[in-house]
Amino acid sequence: MSSLLLAIHSYPGANEGVARHWPHYEKSGASKIIGIGTVGGKCKWPEGVHSVEIGADSYIAGDHLPRRLVETMRLMLLLPYERFCIIEWDCLFFHPLPEFTGMVAFHAGNNLPGMKAQRFWHCPWAFDFETGSKFVFEAQKIIDAREVEGHECSPDVFFGWVCERAGIDVKQPWIGYTRNTIESAQDAEDARKAVLAGAMSVHGCKSRATYDYLMT
Repeated sequence: MSSLLLAIHSYPGANEGVARHWPHYEKSGASKIIGIGTVGGKCKWPEGVHSVEIGADSYIAGDHLPRRLVETMRLMLLLPYERFCIIEWDCLFFHPLPEFTGMVAFHAGNNLPGMKAQRFWHCPWAFDFETGSKFVFEAQKIIDAREVEGHECSPDVFFGWVCERAGIDVKQPWIGYTRNTIESAQDAEDARKAVLAGAMSVHGCKSRATYDYLMT
C-alpha cells in the first residue's frame, strides 16, 4: 500500500474532540498524522504528534479558510509521501482510506444560487502529488486575483470551484456520511446507519453525545 500522510485541521475549541476522536484518525490507514492548528499555540495534540500553525482562529471570513486549505496542501506536498489527505477534526474514520489516484472527496451537494462551483465537497479531501500540485497552482491564482467571495469563502465550495477550473475530476470511492454538524436525531440515526452499513468516514461529529450515539 502506498504511503499516506493525514493532516487534521483543528482549532482551540476542538481540543477535547481531537483527543476523543484520535483513535478514529488512526483508522485512516495513514503512515503519519500531523496536526494543523491555529496561530497562538492553543491547539492540543497527543504527545509525539508533529503539528504546524496555519491561519488564525477564525471561521468563514473572506479567503481565510481557502488560504488555510491551500497552505496545508502546499506543506504536505513537500513531505515524502505518495498520497495525502486533509480532514477537519469532526471527521471520523471507521475504515482505511482506499487506494486512489487523482483527487477524492465527499460529494456534499450541488450548485446553489450565487455559487460559482457546480458541486461542493466535504472532507476527507485526498489527493496524489500531481493532482495536489495542480490544485495548489490554480487555487493560488484565484486567491492572488482576490476572486474569493460569497459561497467560495467556504473551503467545501472553494475546493469544488478550484477543481472545476483546473479540470480536476473528483471522485468519491467510498461509502460515508456528512453534515456540517450532526445535530438532529434524524441526522444522528442516519449517520449511525451509515456506520453499520460499512461507512469509511462520518463527518460532522462535534459533540460527545453524537459520538456516543454513533458508538452504540
